[in-house]
Amino acid sequence: MFRKIFFLFTLSLVAVTLSLSKGFAQTEVQDYNLAQYYFNSGDFEKAQVLYEKLFSKNPDKQEYYSGYYNTLVSLKDYDGAIKVCKKEIKRSPKNSSNYIDLGKIYQYLNDEKNSLAQFNMAIDNLSPDAEEILQLADLFEKSKLYDMELATYLKGRKLLSSDKYFGYEIADVYAQKGDIAGAVSAYLDILEYNQAGEADIENRLQDKIQDSKYFTELQTQLYKRIQKSPDNNTFPEILMWMFVQKKDFEGALVQAKALDKKNHEQGARVFQLGQSAFTEAYYDAAMKCYQYIVDENGTRGNYYMAAKTNFLQTLKTKITVANTYTNDDL
Repeated sequence: MFRKIFFLFTLSLVAVTLSLSKGFAQTEVQDYNLAQYYFNSGDFEKAQVLYEKLFSKNPDKQEYYSGYYNTLVSLKDYDGAIKVCKKEIKRSPKNSSNYIDLGKIYQYLNDEKNSLAQFNMAIDNLSPDAEEILQLADLFEKSKLYDMELATYLKGRKLLSSDKYFGYEIADVYAQKGDIAGAVSAYLDILEYNQAGEADIENRLQDKIQDSKYFTELQTQLYKRIQKSPDNNTFPEILMWMFVQKKDFEGALVQAKALDKKNHEQGARVFQLGQSAFTEAYYDAAMKCYQYIVDENGTRGNYYMAAKTNFLQTLKTKITVANTYTNDDL
């Protein structure tokens, strides 16, 4: 009998405990939803009361910390925000996001020295882990702290003992900063060790070179790279591609001829360029491509007959369709 009574008592106690726990959980969810509502409605004081309550009970929940932090910032309670950040740093010293949050508070207070110190501490906490480095850089990017994002990638390269990491990311940061020379240089650096990435680089530069500043900078740096690394075909190929984008087929022909002679291509690249020029109705440039093949390789060349035929067809089109012929053409 006693055992039965004890069992029923224990069962009742468990039921009450579960009920209370469920009630507390429901209340917590309700408080969080209400805090979000107040914050989104701009009623930061009411949101702050709820977030402080939630955070004090569950400091491990990131959403409670973030809500509390953002509310304090919105209220411009920077002293309160600093205390919260420092508490989080003490509790979790390896969590780099806390240093960024604290650094941003010092920025609001125009305290650049302490702000930079906190950002650097976040970077100093990095370990040689590519994923961790990317995550920290992403936090800086979301806060539009592009200089610190760049510093994160550069520190990451040192930690990983290789400049092959984060090439695209570094180029994108320079582009975000409006540093055209830095962005172009970073993109071309990728091709120093990964020539297979040429098409990807061209895709990324496609829109950028519509800006004359980008076009001029890329052209200048490519000429320097060609002189510095004469065995790297990607740089003259990108230069040729640039000229084609601008419909400067004669400029592209200069690079195509150099590559043809260097690589003993028998006119293959030049022939393709001639076809592209013809398609775009640049008949003079097309004929120069075909004439180069005929003159350079003669009847022994693989493309001699095709070039000769295409030259005559292009000339005919120029005369009969475009009606832009000269007496010499006749």
